[in-house]
Amino acid sequence: MDKNINKLEKLNRTKSYQDNQLISAVAQMETLPQKLFEIAVGAINPTGDANENRIVEIRRSLVESFLPKTGEIKNYQLEEVMRKLVKESVFSFETYTPTGRKKSITIAPISYIEVEENGDFIKLEFTDKILPLLTDLKRDYTRLNVQDIGNLSNTSNISIYKFLMKSYNKYENYKNKGSRTRGQLKEILNPEIYLDDLKRLTNTLGMYAKFSDFERRVLATAVDDINRSTNLDITYTKERIGRRIGKIVFHIRDKANLEINDLQNSGDDPKEITSRQEFAILFGSQILPFEMTQNEDALFELVPVLNRYKAFIEKYDALELTTHLMYVKKHMSGNPKNLNNYLITALQNYEQMITGNNQVRNQSQRKTTKRRLIQKETLPNWAKEGYVVPQMSKEESEALVRKEKELKEKLARFSVTNKLKKGEPLSEREIADIKKYGFDVDELVKEK
Repeated sequence: MDKNINKLEKLNRTKSYQDNQLISAVAQMETLPQKLFEIAVGAINPTGDANENRIVEIRRSLVESFLPKTGEIKNYQLEEVMRKLVKESVFSFETYTPTGRKKSITIAPISYIEVEENGDFIKLEFTDKILPLLTDLKRDYTRLNVQDIGNLSNTSNISIYKFLMKSYNKYENYKNKGSRTRGQLKEILNPEIYLDDLKRLTNTLGMYAKFSDFERRVLATAVDDINRSTNLDITYTKERIGRRIGKIVFHIRDKANLEINDLQNSGDDPKEITSRQEFAILFGSQILPFEMTQNEDALFELVPVLNRYKAFIEKYDALELTTHLMYVKKHMSGNPKNLNNYLITALQNYEQMITGNNQVRNQSQRKTTKRRLIQKETLPNWAKEGYVVPQMSKEESEALVRKEKELKEKLARFSVTNKLKKGEPLSEREIADIKKYGFDVDELVKEK
């Protein structure tokens, strides 16, 4: 047997890597052929090139373990599954041309399957078009648990599981890089999808005119199956667009990942943050932009800073923190790129200075017991515990929201236009922006 052929003999902890275009593709195949494909992908070496991964071998018993237990007919079933995978199974997805026109792509995943009589392995060969979506990890890809896929009962459930794992992978990636805020990470763990897109993903578009029928036969059964068969713990909420249910928001938890569950379960109230004494002192120093006090994500990001201030006050006093922040405000040049890190570093430097001064003072006073009186000053109202930050008026708040929406639309338009003119593929977010803002793709391409 060729030593260069990748073999898969055990599914325990086996992972597969697939391009996000393939994750979002419609699997136009029956359940068992799709499971055979997913197992074959698990045999790919994620660090190897396309040629190295063109042909894989998987132990026959792994495939048979996912077939219905019907005794003697098992061999016939195996042959039928392989025939359907080669001749009838495809993935379909949509993308955009360099000029911005939508195009549909259909790819056959497997070109060749070989089974030797009484042999232990099944040999499969991937098609040329599918290989880049399985081996190029420089692209956007999702890591999947092959055993979980094997445990799911049908193709629709597998498709929804892969869609959810795409968000799960994004969370892990951004969390490790530290490039997303707490609010943004929480948003990633609560992915939303339009109902029509969900029906397209599950290959049920044009079916189940009543949402209640789709929910009962597809959505609810998929969630139950995923919760029962995988490590994920999924719930969902329904959102209306007009008079009908138009969007589903999934909520991802992990039975073994406490960080995710803590983030999902957190019910922090922004009012609790703004009512803290440390926040009042920081706000009174005029270091915080007023807009930041109205942004929930920004407030949540401030919590580590406020906790450091709380410890500082317990060690020294509130007046000492007030003095420090007044000094910081006076010597700030412009707006720091990361205000939270800037404030923490400034406090660390100030504490080191206090410690150094105390050491010098203690040495000079070692021979005397005379204590120097410290004149106590009265804290201003905004530095006292329980002080409430003034809130924006309704008109000011609505104006700020309108301005934010306008800026988001301008940024989305610029991003889509720039990529279309360069002939670069659009990201999923940019495709969603086209739908959300109703951009005319042809007009964007013509713009100067």
